[in-house]
Amino acid sequence: MNLLQTVTHSKTTAQFIDQGELKIVIEQNDQITAILFATVFDLDIRNKLRLFVTQFMERFSTEIGKWFGDASQFGAAIELIPLVFGDRLPSEMLKGI
Repeated sequence: MNLLQTVTHSKTTAQFIDQGELKIVIEQNDQITAILFATVFDLDIRNKLRLFVTQFMERFSTEIGKWFGDASQFGAAIELIPLVFGDRLPSEMLKGI
């Protein structure tokens, strides 16, 4: 049982949770789980999160394989956010990245 199955008390793995104004989009593989909190959900957001996970894995596969809890080694992942989600992010968020 993985983290999402534990949290949702489900035997299947959720990929999307609708909490009214808050949408939780989940993408995972055998090594990482990415969770995106959004105000809207559509296929474009799902595909962008999937692309983010793919690019994250390509960039950090070595670090993931030997990771023991120090998240600082993934700090450069912030650079992937505007590349993948740029057209969907509010402009004020892009200023901080």
